[in-house]
Amino acid sequence: MLDRIKALFESAETSDNQEMVSSDELQLAAAALLVEAASVDGDFDTLERQSIHTIVETHFNLSVGETKTLVELAELAVEKSGQLFGFTRVVKDRYD
Repeated sequence: MLDRIKALFESAETSDNQEMVSSDELQLAAAALLVEAASVDGDFDTLERQSIHTIVETHFNLSVGETKTLVELAELAVEKSGQLFGFTRVVKDRYD
């Protein structure tokens, strides 16, 4: 799973295809949006991080290790991207 998520993260900015959004891509986008929302006030604290872990783990039925990796990648994605459009587009395309 880690390799698939990393590959999605690396290709997210260059991909413009309109194919069905994969599960891994949706998970990363959703986690990134949660991280971005928690970071808006400039203070992404332990309680917020734990809440995101719980939400992601429960909603996507992930193991603790998968959840930890996903949230770490989501944090990197938010730092790297600086914009929400790509993440919201992934979620919208999945549920459109």
